[in-house]
Amino acid sequence: MLLLLFGTLWGGLLALFLCAPYSYYPLFFVILSISIVVYYISRKYFKFKRFYTYAIAIFMFIVSYSICSYIIFKPADFHYSKGEGTFREKKAVIFYCEGEMEKYTPYYSNYFFKDTPLIFKPIYAMKIKNLYKNIGTNTKNKELIDVAQEVKNSLLNYKPYYFYICFEGYVPDIKDSIHSAISDGCSEITVLNYTADLDLENKISKKIDMEHLKSKGIHINFTQSVCNTEVFVEMYTSRIVNMPFTYDGILIIGEDSYPSNSIKTSLMNYSYIESQIVISQNIGESIQYFMDKGYKNILYVNISETSNGIKSDVTIPHQFEKYKDEIKITGLKSWGYDRRLVKASIKVLLEAQNKLQ
Repeated sequence: MLLLLFGTLWGGLLALFLCAPYSYYPLFFVILSISIVVYYISRKYFKFKRFYTYAIAIFMFIVSYSICSYIIFKPADFHYSKGEGTFREKKAVIFYCEGEMEKYTPYYSNYFFKDTPLIFKPIYAMKIKNLYKNIGTNTKNKELIDVAQEVKNSLLNYKPYYFYICFEGYVPDIKDSIHSAISDGCSEITVLNYTADLDLENKISKKIDMEHLKSKGIHINFTQSVCNTEVFVEMYTSRIVNMPFTYDGILIIGEDSYPSNSIKTSLMNYSYIESQIVISQNIGESIQYFMDKGYKNILYVNISETSNGIKSDVTIPHQFEKYKDEIKITGLKSWGYDRRLVKASIKVLLEAQNKLQ
């Protein structure tokens, strides 16, 4: 029985060790050291049946590790209070963007590996923790907040709105922002899609019971993605053609969709030909294609990331590292801050509002 308790303790400690910030390590080492000492002392007084007892102890170790991982990464419970939404004539806009945690925390690290099996999440959390140890503070949210603020100011030129921002990978999230809008008495909520996700409405509908809110007189509308506009395509095309070099090859990192294909078509109206432009999320295969063509000067254009963060500044550039001695690689790492993106945001919002009238 005592051995089972040790297995349970060590399983939970392993998950905590992998996930928790480094400041907690002294406490974990003290607990682990005491438990090891107690274990060896207990062996003098208790005889453990090796095959039977140890097998169950290992099982308890795995169960404890998994339960601890689940508790750390499980979605937070959320309920709307019954007294919300007194003044139903108000309208709200929620600026929905990616966002990433600024400092490492276990719960929000889940954004980077949310589709990973539960048992592996602590391991991936350890990797993210090490990344944050090297970069310090993640500044991705700052650019997004700057764009959101300009969108908010521009909106006031049209009509009064209640304006909120929410982050896909941080707080406030979409549930928090909807809760705030309803609490302020807004019955018509428009979610401004400032991400590269072209199917955002379906994804959010899996998290939030839209029919329940609709039954209470609260209507939630979604704009199309900002990147799904001509303004966005023109912005990226002008960035590329106005760069000081003409590149042998251009890799557009993103899905095969309207924005990526439109950028490709626009570039072909200038000095580029079709074989020079690849649309793919597979960096290795794309670079190999360019190398087989004999291209030495490559530009990659990441239209999947709205602002510079862990993925754009660390994860994706790392995949290009092994090719740097053979070819020259330049990157437009993310959308970045651009006044034209504010214009695109207003455009998709007004289009969505006009459809409701």
